[in-house]
Amino acid sequence: MRAAFAALLVAVPIHGEEPVWSVRAELLVVQLPLREVIRLEPRLRGSKVGAVIEEIQAKIAGGEAQLIAAPVIWARDGERTFSETVEEVRYSTEYNPPHAQGFFAPPGAAARAAPNFADVLIPNAERLSRPTLDVPNTYETRNAGHALEMEARVDKDTRTIELAVFAHDVSFTGMRRILKTPAHANDALFAQPEFRTLKTTTAITMGSGEWVLLNRSLLTADRCELFFLRATAVPPLP
Repeated sequence: MRAAFAALLVAVPIHGEEPVWSVRAELLVVQLPLREVIRLEPRLRGSKVGAVIEEIQAKIAGGEAQLIAAPVIWARDGERTFSETVEEVRYSTEYNPPHAQGFFAPPGAAARAAPNFADVLIPNAERLSRPTLDVPNTYETRNAGHALEMEARVDKDTRTIELAVFAHDVSFTGMRRILKTPAHANDALFAQPEFRTLKTTTAITMGSGEWVLLNRSLLTADRCELFFLRATAVPPLP
């Protein structure tokens, strides 16, 4: 695994050009118990989201909520910008079969000899088979992490911002060991990664400095992940 970070920040006027406004965007990705999301639901709409953010930040500090990501990016008015923080997860996609080794054991030795993860025993026999992992020969990588991309435009009133936004969170949840054919004890094991992806692509008009709920997804039967976004119009330097 290798960590990587990429970001493009464009926030100041270029020499010789007419000064333009900039936009500062903040994405807050958090996980909350479902019961808390249901309780907060009436305030997750309209202008009350800001107060909810303060409550969620207090829950993060108290360990009742989990902060997943909090990227901040800048863009000049009318331009596109992108920020990404990822971890490259390397995993095998093709395998060579192993040479499984077997040994003989007296009756009842199976339970004592089996390791914790995945020994497969031949029923009603004294031969104990230990399948081994296939030998990988081809690898691929996939990025796990979060990204935020936007194109922003400040309206003439300087209090309204039009945004085209793409945000995603990809989590590596672990490796799953798989038995090729459960009915046959001599079949070998191989492992494959599991990922969870939450993403949203949308266009939105919002007030400068105001929080909005961008996305809400149910992760498990009792836990949710939420994307909150705030964009602030910043005047050009004097």
